[in-house]
Amino acid sequence: MNDSKYQLMAQLCIEKYQSLNKTGKPLDNQWTTLCGLICEQSDSFKLICLTTGTKCVTGSPSKLTNVLIDCHAEVLAKRAFKQHLMGLIEKSNGHLNHLDNLNWHLFISQLPCRGFSSTSTSSIDKPLIAIRFFISAGCNQGISRKPGRGEPCLDASCIDKILKWTHLGLQGKRLISLTRKPIRLKSLIIGNCVETKEFDREKVDKALAINIDPESELQLDPIFAINDNQWPDIHFVETIKCSPFIRFNHLQACPSAIVCWDENGDKCEIIVEGLKQGVNKKRAASNPSRISRLGLENRFNQLIEKICDLKFSEWKL
Repeated sequence: MNDSKYQLMAQLCIEKYQSLNKTGKPLDNQWTTLCGLICEQSDSFKLICLTTGTKCVTGSPSKLTNVLIDCHAEVLAKRAFKQHLMGLIEKSNGHLNHLDNLNWHLFISQLPCRGFSSTSTSSIDKPLIAIRFFISAGCNQGISRKPGRGEPCLDASCIDKILKWTHLGLQGKRLISLTRKPIRLKSLIIGNCVETKEFDREKVDKALAINIDPESELQLDPIFAINDNQWPDIHFVETIKCSPFIRFNHLQACPSAIVCWDENGDKCEIIVEGLKQGVNKKRAASNPSRISRLGLENRFNQLIEKICDLKFSEWKL
């Protein structure tokens, strides 16, 4: 795929954002990050998910039930993708052979948080430790945490989460039972929405790479085996540099996030402080965001019931 196609996919995200109304968008004194997940099929491209977001919610976990802790754009895009994927599964009655013909590309308006900084390690061992942590939850050494001021967020950085998705797929642990294999990214497309040029090909390649020794103690299900040609390509699109995605020092991070995904037409939510706009913590259990843990669980349970009913009907026939 040539660079003009990566430029095209990035432009799809920009144009879709510009077509949205003002709700959830940054004010003149604010900035945000833009992220889009694009589906490629037979040299045609379709924007599946579009998200913005820079914030995390901190506090006691017991008080954050049904709250979206990590509202960075990349993480919201993955959550929105799960809703899209469940829509595909429901529409195809559980038959997903056509997914083999699709490629998935993730556009981010700038480097993911902790993608590279002067204080972060440049060792290739860091991502290896990170992937072990995510799989076994046995060690948090080497994990980068979310940057920001005030009370620290204990969630892993976006760069470490992307490393996890690279290996384990975008579908999540529940939907792997239906997809049968991980849905991986074909490429990462990184925009140039920074105040000063920060792109360094060698350092970014290292930050977004995982080298796993086959003789290490890391044990994975065979379905997660990954070949060299399955790692996502990394493309930096210098021409994508536009507000409100440039983080100037005098700007504040936008407190709200936009989440859109394709499912029988556009679905869209505005997230404020980890909750669907207009919903407080007391009402979150009865009116959760569709991309929250509870919202995704409810949708998954409904999907399983429908598939089971369909299979039972076929068996009766």
